Amino acid sequence: MNGDLESTPLIESSETSTAPVVESSSFFGKRTRTAAAVSALLSLSVMAVYFYTPTEQFMSATTNLQIWDIQDDLAFCPNNFIYGVTPRTASRGCVVISKDDLFDPIAETGISMSAAHLCVGSSDTDGLLKVDFDMIKDMGLFYDDTTGYHSISGIAPGQDVDVQVFSGKNFDGKMATINANEDGRLPGKFYADGTSANDNVGSFIVVSRADHFFAGKKCGLHQQVCPMVITAEQALMEPLPGCMVLTTRDPTSLVPSAQTTAVRVCADSESYILNIDKLALTAMGVIWNDSGRKSQISYLKKGQSVSAVYYKEDTPGTGPHLVGAGSLTGKKYSDGTKVNDNIYSMTMNAGASEIPKSCDIMEGH
Repeated sequence: MNGDLESTPLIESSETSTAPVVESSSFFGKRTRTAAAVSALLSLSVMAVYFYTPTEQFMSATTNLQIWDIQDDLAFCPNNFIYGVTPRTASRGCVVISKDDLFDPIAETGISMSAAHLCVGSSDTDGLLKVDFDMIKDMGLFYDDTTGYHSISGIAPGQDVDVQVFSGKNFDGKMATINANEDGRLPGKFYADGTSANDNVGSFIVVSRADHFFAGKKCGLHQQVCPMVITAEQALMEPLPGCMVLTTRDPTSLVPSAQTTAVRVCADSESYILNIDKLALTAMGVIWNDSGRKSQISYLKKGQSVSAVYYKEDTPGTGPHLVGAGSLTGKKYSDGTKVNDNIYSMTMNAGASEIPKSCDIMEGH
């Protein structure tokens, strides 16, 4: 385990909670799906939210994204969990909802797990965030070919947060309460009648007791990883401050509309230094393990306030390295070996004021 990445320790689970079960109320506006073809993390994603607030306040909002912008004390932050790079625990007043069990040892073997950080501020009148089945679908993060949208396997509440999960799609059916990371590992969580809660959550309620506190619109996150498919023209754009883009094709030798697999890694000034090893790059999709193919990194683009060092060894900080960016074609390490398709680890440090609002490559352009 990487202790400095986990802001909330695992604690003993408990089946008892004083959190109230509340009646459902209406939500505002049509739901708009914004999941991209490759990953729902390519946009902020759209989700409807329940409030005990006059409906008229939000009638002018044409999309649920505008509602998130209007409501100052609620936040939704899609992210990818990459072991050793991004956190799998939630900030105070927040919860991490994930398609997979983020604490399963398989999470440490070079795979990416999609997750959503949801936060409720103390100024919210009731401290409740109600998410029904349609809203789960609209997040775009939880579809599975086998289980459909019944695919939630991880719920990790932060400090002062409980989560009530329901088997029904509208806060009905069987109910269980989760108040610790270990308790939210749903493969081992059961409803009162012995039914498994894994891939069996139709709706849930986030109950926050955080007093005079809000994690902020970025959910208290200081790192962001966004696998994506972009065009050569987009790859050549200046990344946002604190961000670095890696691509598997060299955009300088492609027509503007040609596509490439890419990953954008971002951090702010409050982040730890990112030590990105081979497993992390594999999880990001720029190192392939199938058919003997390995590193595919052919181009790097850094935004302002980013410093990075790239290595040919699997662990950063060892062996020949390179400092710089741009096309890797023709570049060599100090030992004379090529750099193109031969990066297996890196370190990254950034001084940006904040991470991006979303995984949209066009944000800020």
